[in-house]
Amino acid sequence: MALEPLPATGSDEFEVEVRRILNTWKDEWETKADSDHTHAGGNTILLSVVENEAALGTGATDGEIKVTEAMNWYQWDDGNSKWRLSDGNKYATGELPASATYTIITGTRAHDTTLDIDVYWTGTVWREQVRWAKGADVASANALTLGTDGNYFDITGTTAITSIGTLGIGTLVCLHFDGILTFTHHGTDLILPGAANITTAAGDEAILIEYASGDWRCINYTKASGRATIEVDATDSVKGLASFNSNVFDVAAGAVTLDATHWTMDAAGILVQPLKPAFYAYRSTSDQTINADPDDVEFQTERFDNNGDYNAATFTFTAPVTGKYQFNIKVMTTADSHLTSLVTSNGTYFVGVSDQFFSYAVCVDMDINDTAKVQITGADTKLIQEPHSSFSGFLVG
Repeated sequence: MALEPLPATGSDEFEVEVRRILNTWKDEWETKADSDHTHAGGNTILLSVVENEAALGTGATDGEIKVTEAMNWYQWDDGNSKWRLSDGNKYATGELPASATYTIITGTRAHDTTLDIDVYWTGTVWREQVRWAKGADVASANALTLGTDGNYFDITGTTAITSIGTLGIGTLVCLHFDGILTFTHHGTDLILPGAANITTAAGDEAILIEYASGDWRCINYTKASGRATIEVDATDSVKGLASFNSNVFDVAAGAVTLDATHWTMDAAGILVQPLKPAFYAYRSTSDQTINADPDDVEFQTERFDNNGDYNAATFTFTAPVTGKYQFNIKVMTTADSHLTSLVTSNGTYFVGVSDQFFSYAVCVDMDINDTAKVQITGADTKLIQEPHSSFSGFLVG
């Protein structure tokens, strides 16, 4: 039932209005079946009007109703010997009821007439109830002035916004942009995500809090397009990111660089990864004589080694990351027959037997710090120098 201001006390209109409200309340009460609403006398309820809370006194029976001239409603709670508050009562800040004096159900709402705010009972204290109210549209301006008729505003026009006038420290507002303008970052006056200006679009929304007088911080910015507020474009360089999603990079806008040392993507979508593990080693000097059975093949010169993972002194590749690696082996010997093997930390791959020339590719699974090298079985075999004998490999993924 809506609680409305009463006519002046002592008037005929006051008595008529009180009787009408109480009878309406009584009719509604008699339809309730909750056990909390049962009381002595069955459906007979004691209804009365008192001047104020100080005149409430002690209830005569469980469920008795009293209403003050300020239209605050109370029901007697016989079990706790207290008056129970009804939703919608109004009090000055210093007069908000306490649970020591009244029965207050968690979630009970009241209105603080001093601050003109709605509050609710948490079970221990009164808290302000935040409600978004739509204010009148506000035309964009360098120094934006928001109204006091709400906290949700449509921002019209295209004039850049560089500051927002004070509404009181702690004020929370939501701005809905109707068009394109520049929302300008400032280190204290208007702090925006990423410390960068934002070009708005129709439907974008920003939530801001006034953290100091006339100083605002944007705590959330949502684009109508669904894209991220801070994006990497053709001029950006980003380091240390562990993962990306499809919305981070707009390749159509131009080349994207994630620290040119690590990788770049051009406007055509071609990805270059300079440090992706890849190497090519070969024999560049005299032939090697196989002195053991088996013996390591000495590919002692690197043509390239992107990440420095091949050791030309030990002729061994060490995996920098876990993944699948492809190795290519090419060997030419002077022996009539020999066995060539790829030896890794996870096992040995007998890649082939050949009379003199052998070429083979194999893809293997390697963990980080696993090693791989080439061995030949066949004593007294001599290796012919590059370009006939080489060892190469790269990370597949």
